[in-house]
Amino acid sequence: MVQPLNSPDSLRPAAVSPPWEPVRDAPALHAADEASIAADSPARRLQENLERSWGEAQPRWSARRTLGFVIATNTLLWAGLIYGLRALI
Repeated sequence: MVQPLNSPDSLRPAAVSPPWEPVRDAPALHAADEASIAADSPARRLQENLERSWGEAQPRWSARRTLGFVIATNTLLWAGLIYGLRALI
């Protein structure tokens, strides 16, 4: 039988149990050392490859080139915004 929405039983919250069981005997955490790490794993190879490629010197932009890029980008941005606002008004 359906209870009306304003009955006292419908206003009382139902008892809800947690959706998980508490962990009682969790395994101890151990830090990995050189002996426990597999020598040839895909993750280790990827890390070594990234370390090698990022360790190489990358050519950097000069301060003059960076300043020119910033000025050109901001000029174009503001010009586009002003042109767009003029077109709307």
